[in-house]
Amino acid sequence: MINAIVISDTHLQSVAGLDEGLLNLITSSDVVIHAGDFDTYNFISELQKNSKELYAVSGNCDDKNPFPQKLVFELEGLKIGLCHGAGRKENIIERLHYIFYDESLDIIIFGHTHIPLIEKIGKTTFINPGSPNRNRNITYGTYCDIKINNGSFVARIMRMDGL
Repeated sequence: MINAIVISDTHLQSVAGLDEGLLNLITSSDVVIHAGDFDTYNFISELQKNSKELYAVSGNCDDKNPFPQKLVFELEGLKIGLCHGAGRKENIIERLHYIFYDESLDIIIFGHTHIPLIEKIGKTTFINPGSPNRNRNITYGTYCDIKINNGSFVARIMRMDGL
C-alpha cells in the first residue's frame, strides 16, 4: 500500500510556510505529488528534501525550474497524469482531457483553480487538492490524501483545520 499526499498552489518561498501538521504528513508519506504553482525553486527543492518520493509539475507561476508541464507515471498499477492546468475553471476538465488525449489514465491530478475536487468521469478520476493555504471560495486550506493498493485507490480531500 502507498500513501500519497497531494498538494498544489502553495505559492510559498519555503516549506516552513506550510502548516506543521501537513509538513509532518509530507515527511511520513510514501509519495508527495505537487500539481504546480510552488512559485520558487527554493520551495520545491526543500519539498523534495522532505519527501521520500516527489512527483511535480510546473504551474503558470513557476519560472525557471526543471519540472515539466505534464507528467505521466504509475503507482501500484495505477496510471496517473499530472498537470497544473490553465485558463478558466469552468472548462478545465475538458482541457485536461485534451492534454492527456493519447493516454488511458486512471487518475488526472491538477491544480490552478485553488478549488478542491474529486470527480469521476468515465474511468478517470479527476483530483484537484485545492491549496493548503490559498483556497478560493472557502476559508480553509485543503490537500488530498490518496491510499493506493494493487490498482485500486481511495482519495479524500482533507481540511487543514483537521490536522
